[in-house]
Amino acid sequence: MSIPVLELIGHKLCPYVQRVVILLQEKQLNYTRIDIDLADKAKLRQLSVTAKVPLLLIDTDKSLFESQVICTYLDEISVGSMLPEDPYERARQSAWMVLANEVLHAIANIIYRDKSFEKMTASLKKITVHFILIERQLDGSGYFSNAEFFLIDALYATIFRYFEVFVMPASIDPFHNLTKLNRWRKLLAQRSSVQNAVPDNYAELLIEFMRPKGMAMSQLL
Repeated sequence: MSIPVLELIGHKLCPYVQRVVILLQEKQLNYTRIDIDLADKAKLRQLSVTAKVPLLLIDTDKSLFESQVICTYLDEISVGSMLPEDPYERARQSAWMVLANEVLHAIANIIYRDKSFEKMTASLKKITVHFILIERQLDGSGYFSNAEFFLIDALYATIFRYFEVFVMPASIDPFHNLTKLNRWRKLLAQRSSVQNAVPDNYAELLIEFMRPKGMAMSQLL
């Protein structure tokens, strides 16, 4: 199978870029990566009609945007798959990936909009509800679907990474008493593709990114 020349345009902190990088590394696909300044909207609009990352350049003359589309494309042009073969399990995982967008929205609130501790707490409670629900989907023996690492694992790894940096108020810990979720979270953090999806100084970069925004969480960091 002939793999085209791949160039990923991204940002060091973006979770949507991270999931693409994890897939690229899991599939052992050759690619180059360029991280850009998200504040440079003019540059972004030159690269992508959505003015967002990730953007995948293919053989220099074609491009794709939207992380899920990029991941599907990369999965299809390479050997093996990071999606389950069984149609029901594939659909089940897709549903939980869609629901994960609610968690990412709540995280975005914490980073960009939750100036008060009350609002931040409300966002953390929304995340907790989702984590409780997904705890019930796990059997605790490995990844989301046991032994095999799939795209859904890559997606949640990028979500869990935030909580290695966030400081949780004592009364609100989204992982409290979620034994299976915590086991899954720790297993994901140990995987090399997950570790290599961000710079070694990811925590420092995230704190530096958040502090000037003056949100409640940034005051705890």
